[in-house]
Amino acid sequence: MSALKNKEGHIAAAGLTQTKSRAAEFMFGPSYQDITQQVVCRRDNVQPESIEELIGLDIMVAAGTAYS
Repeated sequence: MSALKNKEGHIAAAGLTQTKSRAAEFMFGPSYQDITQQVVCRRDNVQPESIEELIGLDIMVAAGTAYS
C-alpha cells in the first residue's frame, strides 16, 4: 500500500482488507479470493466461541495493520 501511495506501483493484491480509509484513498476492484479473518488462541487458554466472548480478553494485533 505504501508503494501505491508513493506512486511506485499500480496494483496491489493478496488478501487486502478494504477499510474506509483505504477506500477513500485507493480504488478497489472486484475480489478474486475471499479471506476469513480468524482469532488464534493458545490451546491451554480461553477458547472464545463468539465475538461477544472476546470482550475483556487481552488481544494482540500487529501494529499498522487494518485490524489494529
